This record gives sequence, structure tokens and C-alpha cells, in this order.
Amino acid sequence: MIRVLPAGIRLIPSGNHTLGGSGHLVRFNVPQFGNPYTTFAVWFSPLEYSGRMLFGMNQYDIYFACGGVGVNTGCADVYGFALSGLSAGPHLLVASLPSTYPNSTYPPVIWFNGVRQTLTQLCGSPCSRSVGNPVRIGGWTTSDLYQLDGVVVHFFVWNRLLTEAEVQQLYNCGWRDPCPPLDGLQVWIGPDGRDRVADAPVLISNARAMWYNSNTGDGYIYAEVYSGATTSAEPPNSPYAFIGSGIIPIEHAWFGAGGCGGSLPASYRSINIYRD
Repeated sequence: MIRVLPAGIRLIPSGNHTLGGSGHLVRFNVPQFGNPYTTFAVWFSPLEYSGRMLFGMNQYDIYFACGGVGVNTGCADVYGFALSGLSAGPHLLVASLPSTYPNSTYPPVIWFNGVRQTLTQLCGSPCSRSVGNPVRIGGWTTSDLYQLDGVVVHFFVWNRLLTEAEVQQLYNCGWRDPCPPLDGLQVWIGPDGRDRVADAPVLISNARAMWYNSNTGDGYIYAEVYSGATTSAEPPNSPYAFIGSGIIPIEHAWFGAGGCGGSLPASYRSINIYRD
């Protein structure tokens, strides 16, 4: 089975997948937060978004709830804009968050797919919070609840407020060939889970493409290999064993099992993947 999604950090809310540990963790530290604003931008493709968190710090996050999406401080609140019927995407969300929140002088600023949104209190009342490390893609740093179900393709952090023109630049370049403004850029996590600013891998646990292959649109796919099962159950359920994963050129994306005389179990299949 093949699902066409952008290759990236695949987050799932079930707990079956682990890479180096348990929990749905894509966690990193921002070298320098901004004052008065730190800007976060995410290219993402959701499979389910209602009740999920796109990213978070210590009870200061971006939350899909209350009929919309916006800033949540752990007090059952969302300050943002209405959003319903979200398609698979990818979508770009850019959120400039004040160093402390709530802040009447420097309120949050959010763009969605290149459009600056008018923000209102959708539900609850906020608690006083501050930006801080660690930052976690796909949920809180303090809980495994409300995990994002989807793929994060690119994640950016700047230590300043972006201009309208810079947001448009980021959106117009798209997710296949992103062109983030470099001034103040602190973190750029690509679809391979590597921070392109620090040139170092990010701690990733329980975050990878699930059991399908994803076409990135630039001639690469994210693939996983499982073995050891003869049942019709889908990986990664037992008795499948995870072997490895990687991003490979699509012209090399031929998967199958060799053998002679039909000796292989019927559940072994060959998959050939082409650009179209």
C-alpha cells in the first residue's frame, strides 16, 4: 500500500513506533529566543488535527481546538482563529509568539497559508506563560496527550518577528524548495530530522513515516522496511519487526522479496514506485 504524502517527520498518536525511546518526541533547544517575539513556522500535512498540538513548550503551544487553532497556555484556552475542514495539505502556519503571554503590547501574530489572521479568544482564559526550552514538535514537552497525527515537513524558528513580505516569501517558495529568511534563523529542521542551521540531528523518538512510502515531489521517498510476518495485519503491528528506514532517490525505490519456486509466503509483495 502506498500513501502519497510529503516525506517528513511522521507523528502518530498511537505509541507503536519508537526510535531511540518511548513517547512521541521530536525535541530540541532553541539557541536564542527573541524579545519581544520568537517566530515559529511549520509546513505540515495533517491526517487528523482536531484536539492536536502542532508544537509546544512548557504549557505554551499551538493547539487545534475550540473550532479553530491558536495559542494555548494549558488553561483550556485557545486564542486564535476559526478553522474547519482542514485538507491534507501541506499547509504553512507561521506564529510569532511574545516572550511572555498574555501581553497587550505584543500580542501573538499568526499567518495561515500566507494570510495574516484576525485572532480572538475562542475559548477559556489564558494563564501567564513564557517561551522556553525545550521545544517539541507535535505536542507539549510535558505530556504525551494531544499528539499531532500527520507529517511535519519543515520546522523553522527565528528570534524575531517576521515581516509580511518575509512570510509571503516563505509561503510562495513552498515546501518542496523552501527559502526561509536567514536573518535571525535559529532552527531549520528538514524532513530528515536534521537541523540545517546547526548541521546536527535532532533528538527524535517515535517520529518517522509509518509503514507506507511518501513521495516528496522532488524525486525522493521516505521508506521503511519491516519483516517477519505472514499475516494480513498492517505493520508495525505484531509480529512485524522494524528493520530500517531512510530517504532514498525514487529511481532506486524498488521493494520486493526475491526467491525461487514460489517458496515465499503469500503476504510478501513486491512494490515498484515511480514518480507519477
